[in-house]
Amino acid sequence: MKYGKEEAVMTRGLAILSMVCLHLFCRLGSDVVCQPLLWINSEKPFVYWIGFFCEICVPLYSMCAGYAQYLMFQKNRSSFKLRGKRILKLLKNYWIILAMFCLLGIFFDTEGRIPGGIWNFLKSIVLLHSYNGTWWYLKTYIILLLIPAGVLLFPVKKINAYLGVVLCLAMSAGWYLAGKFQLTDITFHNTVFEFIKTEILNLIHVLPFFWIGAFLCKANIFEVLGERIQNSNRKNWINAGIIVGVIIMFVVINLLEKAVLIYPAAVVVFLSFNLIKKPVFVQKLFLFLGKHSTNIWLTHMFFLSVLFIGLVWKAKYPVLIVLFMLVLCVAASYAEMLISFALDKITALFRAKTNESV
Repeated sequence: MKYGKEEAVMTRGLAILSMVCLHLFCRLGSDVVCQPLLWINSEKPFVYWIGFFCEICVPLYSMCAGYAQYLMFQKNRSSFKLRGKRILKLLKNYWIILAMFCLLGIFFDTEGRIPGGIWNFLKSIVLLHSYNGTWWYLKTYIILLLIPAGVLLFPVKKINAYLGVVLCLAMSAGWYLAGKFQLTDITFHNTVFEFIKTEILNLIHVLPFFWIGAFLCKANIFEVLGERIQNSNRKNWINAGIIVGVIIMFVVINLLEKAVLIYPAAVVVFLSFNLIKKPVFVQKLFLFLGKHSTNIWLTHMFFLSVLFIGLVWKAKYPVLIVLFMLVLCVAASYAEMLISFALDKITALFRAKTNESV
């Protein structure tokens, strides 16, 4: 098998579903707002286990990005011009969402935080202000795209792929421990230095998983493992074994409740999700979520804790809450797509008229 466009979209679908579940359900005790039907103990609902495990979302996104970047590098499609187009496309997506929710904020934000004045809005356009905590990844991803591919992927070209994955996981564990012992808690009173420090810390957090994705692409991991599974007489047993293995890993990690274990778990999930044979309806579900993943990422916190605070909790039960959240986000996503389509049409007409006049 190959890790192609559809597989990448489905993996982003899994990543965004994980992100939504993380922000909804990684809550204990009095912070549990919904009405879970199943509890591990008096303080911990079962959905907390799901939320805790779903911290794999950022590593999954980063591995997708790294895999794609190395693939394009191999095909000589990583020029600055092409990367610039990807950045502009992403920023256009972001600017439409920004304008949509700032407009909604004028009518629905009783505290006046959104847009909170023209200066905050203007700073948000150039990513110097944020109305939404999850937007931090936008700047980090853009920084990754701005770095020349030859420089960014230099370690991947020079190091053995499997050794590289191990080294990156060790780097992530070391970075986790550094944060645990507050070795990264450095404060600058200068705004510029503080901004630079924050972006460097975010980049260090994401970079190991970006490289892991690139290392896995270099190793042709899905082609190698997929061919072995395909040629086996026990494909169904292998498929079932992978699923059971992920479930066992899920239970063990939640019993131990060590965040550092999420890092290798994310790699296992990334591989397992793309190796198992999925029913058609599952593929369609994750393709749909993947198609809307960027917009769901950019909008979901507005419905949770930024603008329409408490709205999604009205669904009461975890499954209904997730569905309600996705319905709201997908509706916003279609609105963004419609605006984007209209802007493209207007731009095309303007260019046509300009060319005619010339």
